[in-house]
Amino acid sequence: MVDLPFWRFADNATDHNAKSLFDSAQPQTSTQINLKMEDTQVKKTFVICLALLVLASLTALAQDSIPGTITINGGSQAVYVGPAHKITPGRRPAVTIYSNFNSNTATLYTSNTGWAISDGSTLGEEFTQGNSFVSPKTATVHSIRAALSLAGGTGENYVALVKDCAGEPCHVDFTKNQTMCRALAKVSQPFGQCCATVRIKCASKVKKGKTYWIVMESKTTDNTFTVWNWSNAPNANGYDSYSLNDAAWASNGNGNPQGAFSIQ
Repeated sequence: MVDLPFWRFADNATDHNAKSLFDSAQPQTSTQINLKMEDTQVKKTFVICLALLVLASLTALAQDSIPGTITINGGSQAVYVGPAHKITPGRRPAVTIYSNFNSNTATLYTSNTGWAISDGSTLGEEFTQGNSFVSPKTATVHSIRAALSLAGGTGENYVALVKDCAGEPCHVDFTKNQTMCRALAKVSQPFGQCCATVRIKCASKVKKGKTYWIVMESKTTDNTFTVWNWSNAPNANGYDSYSLNDAAWASNGNGNPQGAFSIQ
């Protein structure tokens, strides 16, 4: 006769089988009972191994990304949902050709939302972001300043000034001679904080009334995930496009939040 306390330690599926045993008039042999015990042990071992594999994957992801960072809208938008960070007022360029930074240095831009810029295994996709602007005057550009934060990986991406080609940035996967200017920016501020900015040198000219693009693109050899923090200024909304894995530009249309930047 089978001892009842044994069945109290069985899993649900085996417990159901146990009840069937007692309902049946056929006695169970010791061989049948041993087989059922072995089958239960195999199932439990499989579940434990599967759980360990999932946990290992989650741990690897946590090590590569800033805790509290998630992506939405197909991965193109990054959102910080972790605990609030201390805000360190930033510095808004005094003289600019164009800017969508907020005039309040304590809220220079949106700290917890922005466009994802990535390549390699950190995010698993390559996202290149482009936001357009119309130059308010004819002028010589000396530098570009942008709100960029580190969400994971090496912490760098290209910042480029690009001409407009029929409503999208000219080209997708850029070389330097396909841009008006381009430089690699080092990004160190963790995503969710505010209000640091990065600056690159740019020697070019823009004309009044013409459309240009600021493009953020990862370095091909990097495993990186940076964020172009959204503007929260009155002129924050504008035209936005992105490229996924170097495919053709996909437009999000007009009236979307743009990444915060200035040219001067």
